[in-house]
Amino acid sequence: MMESKLKGPRGEPVAGVILAAGRSSRIGRPKALLPLPGGTVISRLIGAFRAAGIAPIHVVVGYRGRETAAALAAHDDTACVRIVWNDLHPLGQTTSLQAGIRSLPTGVAAALLSPVDYPLVTAGTITLLLHAFRSDRAGTIFLPACRGRRGHPFLVSTARFPDFLDLAPGEPGRDVVHARPDEVRIVDVDSDSIHVDIDEPADYRSVRAALRRT
Repeated sequence: MMESKLKGPRGEPVAGVILAAGRSSRIGRPKALLPLPGGTVISRLIGAFRAAGIAPIHVVVGYRGRETAAALAAHDDTACVRIVWNDLHPLGQTTSLQAGIRSLPTGVAAALLSPVDYPLVTAGTITLLLHAFRSDRAGTIFLPACRGRRGHPFLVSTARFPDFLDLAPGEPGRDVVHARPDEVRIVDVDSDSIHVDIDEPADYRSVRAALRRT
């Protein structure tokens, strides 16, 4: 793993939260465990987090969570990963975001947050977010953008954790972003992987085809 050695005003660790509790109803099986060249959807995302120096990494599970937990436990290279159970997952993704934030240890400076279904995200993109965070004392929310369009993952300082925890189950995380425009930083990246998620079977086929070409 390539550890992050960045120096700056925020030298504390940055943790990761991966949201993998949803039903994946349009796919018909847990997105996290969909096989891809070189691993699965979730193992590729965890690999990108680790390569950028993100640790610990908490994976929030709910629907068919035992399958995801068992799959991760079977791989030695995921020793830094902790499973977080969200019994409230039927109430929406915000409850998983909150469960992930609550589970983080004290002493972290921020969290890198992502839905599980962005398997093409690169360590390079994450490193750009880390650089922006560590060099900017005033920013608390860092969003990647490619060609002017925002995507995932995004990075949130611990200063904003209470705002996310105050959301009602039906309120999206973007409400916090909209409420703090002076603290939001847009980080330009050169990879459109931040836009590539798996919602439909056709999306899954496209991601597999793209990886086979690399």
